[in-house]
Amino acid sequence: MKSFLVKTTIKQLDKDGNAFFLKDGETIELNEKDALELKALSAVEDFNGKPAEPETPETPAAETPAAPVTPAAETPAVEVPVAPEGPAKLEAIKAAIATLDPKDLTLWTKAGQPTTAAIVAITKWEVSADERNTAFPLPEKAAS
Repeated sequence: MKSFLVKTTIKQLDKDGNAFFLKDGETIELNEKDALELKALSAVEDFNGKPAEPETPETPAAETPAAPVTPAAETPAVEVPVAPEGPAKLEAIKAAIATLDPKDLTLWTKAGQPTTAAIVAITKWEVSADERNTAFPLPEKAAS
């Protein structure tokens, strides 16, 4: 048997099965087999005759512990509509314009065309003024 210094708290059972604890800085007598197992776990070290001071974390006194981190709630995925291409896009713009209330002046320009914002609110994808103009051309003024 040899003396070892406990480096971390160890829970032991006595011969009757009762638990007891060996605390950091205490010494213990161990056989070679038990010593090898506990040394592998860095729970003990060879005792050289003088007790070591228990290790304490090097935390500045003024430092306060950080608040526990709570994971953020998972944000549900937002489905972003994809604009059709080619003639299908033009038809979708025309269909959106057809649903606009002609009496709601906030949806129409002074020139009488639907605002691109009103069309975007329905299609959920960007619509340029050129695309709007192609889908909803203004009537040409009659020659006087």
